Amino acid sequence: MFADGRPTDFEGQIRSIDGALGLSDSSDMQDWGVEQSDANRLAEFIWFFKQEDSPGWHEWVIYEYVDLVLQSANDVLDDHPDAPLNGVRDFLAGLNGRGDQRIRYWLSP
Repeated sequence: MFADGRPTDFEGQIRSIDGALGLSDSSDMQDWGVEQSDANRLAEFIWFFKQEDSPGWHEWVIYEYVDLVLQSANDVLDDHPDAPLNGVRDFLAGLNGRGDQRIRYWLSP
């Protein structure tokens, strides 16, 4: 999605992801990943990342995308505590160290 380096800014990349995923306008959202989360779309969010991930993603876009996936997974568990959460482990492993700070945040008590 951002292989050619455009857009390179956080806001532009988030808007592009909003459009690609059909998400609501995020221009006034402080916590994009949390506010856009959707338990019913967890698999889609993981699939999209696997398809579109590139080194051109802004560091904060990665952090917000981690929030999107993990909050969506949390929403799944709220309704179905024994859900297998297929793909979440592979998503986290696929980050290859990017977003580690955000993952530690989610794991903190």
